[in-house]
Amino acid sequence: MTSPQPKITVYWLNESRADRIVWLLEELGLKYDLKLFSRTKEQLAPPEIEELHPLGKVPLVQIEQEGKEPICLVESGFIMQYLTDHFAPAAKPSLIPKKWKEGQENTVGGETEQWMKYQHLMYYVEGSFMPSIVTGIILSMLKSPQVPFFIRPITGFVANQILDGFLVPQMDKHFDFLDSLLATSGGKYLVGDEVTTVDILLSFPLGQQAMRNRLREEIAAGKKGQGIWERHPKLLNYFERIEKLEGFKRAEAKIKEAEASQKK
Repeated sequence: MTSPQPKITVYWLNESRADRIVWLLEELGLKYDLKLFSRTKEQLAPPEIEELHPLGKVPLVQIEQEGKEPICLVESGFIMQYLTDHFAPAAKPSLIPKKWKEGQENTVGGETEQWMKYQHLMYYVEGSFMPSIVTGIILSMLKSPQVPFFIRPITGFVANQILDGFLVPQMDKHFDFLDSLLATSGGKYLVGDEVTTVDILLSFPLGQQAMRNRLREEIAAGKKGQGIWERHPKLLNYFERIEKLEGFKRAEAKIKEAEASQKK
């Protein structure tokens, strides 16, 4: 007898990493509820979030089953790995690469190359790549109208020095690394021809609007060829391919529908 699906609630914040949790649930074909929160004018999470978790962070996923204590999941990588490990084997096995080589089950070094790459990237996205994205967002704030106009030339100068001297070279390294993975994956995605949870996890940092707009701004300014995206066309094509996936589009539609309902 099949157990009933537990009740899944996703606590979502606009312009946050929660979008990819919704996409994963769409890929898994699971039912879920969305509880939406909006950022304050300072672009911070509202105080109510701290009632859910001491750090006031989302995404947060709650799983409720009859007769059991609710499970509260935080941190994007952990949430996605937990959902994938428990629900993908039955719902969508292709989200996880095959773990063991034939005849080498449960042995050190017996894992497949695809599974090793997948596991590494599950930690890489949040541990190495996202901090660079967050740094870029913070630096862009130093050049924004949020900074008083009389000191903005100073903060803007400092931000540009850090961007040009440190962050852009670091981002180039990340993009080179991801380019190399696509070149050697043997397929259209990071570990082959099928979308895995790693591709879903990576979709948020690659999709950050500031990252994607940089190339457009440089082209408009007559600096075509200097943009980080233009130097990595393979990665840009990969993300544009992701945007066309049905699960990705369903998740976007669900979020827009929930936002519209919230405004009524």
